[in-house]
Amino acid sequence: MTDNIEHRFERPTDSDGYLSFQCPFCAYRFELSAAELTAAEGVELYCPACGLSNTPDTFATDEVKQYALEVAKSMIYGKINTMFDDFARTASRNKNITVKRGSRLPDKVPSPPAEPEDLSEVSFTCCGHSAKVDIPSAAGSFYCPYCGVKQP
Repeated sequence: MTDNIEHRFERPTDSDGYLSFQCPFCAYRFELSAAELTAAEGVELYCPACGLSNTPDTFATDEVKQYALEVAKSMIYGKINTMFDDFARTASRNKNITVKRGSRLPDKVPSPPAEPEDLSEVSFTCCGHSAKVDIPSAAGSFYCPYCGVKQP
C-alpha cells in the first residue's frame, strides 16, 4: 500500500503583499512581491546582496522550511492516528484480540510563520520590478532579484 501525499500551502504575505526569501549562499533575507513573483514563474532568482542565482524553491527562509516540516509531521501523525483507529476498530470485532489504544499523536496543523515588516522597498530600473531589502547590510548596492543586474 503506497499513498502519495501531496500538500500545497500558501505562505502569508506582509501587509504590502511581499513574501520573505533567504539566499541559500549568503543567508541574506529579502522580500519579493507575490504578484510579481507569480507573473515571473519559472525564472531563477538572484540574491540582491551576493548576486548568485538559483531556483526560487532554494530561497525558502528557515522559518518556512521549519513550517513545511511541521505540516508534514502533522499530516504523517494524522495518518498514523487514523491507521491505529482503524486497526482498533477492526480488532474490536474479534473476541480473541484485545487492543488498548494509547494516546493519539499530536496532529494539529501549525500556524504559518508571520512575515516581518522590517525591510525597505526599492525599485529596480533594469526591469521595473521591486523588492524589499535590508539597505545597511547590502551596502547600498543591490542585484536585481529577477534579472541579476547590479544596481548602483
